[in-house]
Amino acid sequence: MTSTHERTGQISLWLAIAGVVVPVLLAMVFHILAQRAVLPDEEGLFFLCGLLFAGLEIAALATGIVGRRTPSGKAGLIISACTLGLALVTIGLFTQHRVVME
Repeated sequence: MTSTHERTGQISLWLAIAGVVVPVLLAMVFHILAQRAVLPDEEGLFFLCGLLFAGLEIAALATGIVGRRTPSGKAGLIISACTLGLALVTIGLFTQHRVVME
């Protein structure tokens, strides 16, 4: 294993963790600011949090594939694959539920 793969694996792990933590923290801040009438468009900001989540997790997935031979690369790859998979299943369920309700 080269140091490049080890560094890429570490980047993957940090991106995977940040892809979950940062959007959740931003969504909480946006919600608090919307409750205090500081932010008018809460839904649009939540959409941006979703885009941030997807972007970071896709980047973690890509770097995890490159650094998959290192422990941190495997962890980043597993975390990003699981969170993206759960997000796709959740989106599918909500979309199906919304269609049935309408």
